Amino acid sequence: MTRKKRTGEDYAELLTKIKTDFDERPTRMAAEPRRWIEFIEHVATFGARYSLGDAVAVCVQSTPPARCDRHRRGGDERAVRSVPV
Repeated sequence: MTRKKRTGEDYAELLTKIKTDFDERPTRMAAEPRRWIEFIEHVATFGARYSLGDAVAVCVQSTPPARCDRHRRGGDERAVRSVPV
């Protein structure tokens, strides 16, 4: 399946459409206060998810892996796994 190549005109039309929609969207939302609330809720939810995911990634990257005494002793199955503090 071949893809149709876009020309400069196609991009210009698409950009004009996007800019128009971008400029009109706040006007439409201003006419309906509920839409502002929905928008703010969506932004807050996205921000919270992103922040939580980022925090987990930082935590995982900064925590050293748990050590296991069994590996240091050469395979002793009775060894208890140590928990990092």
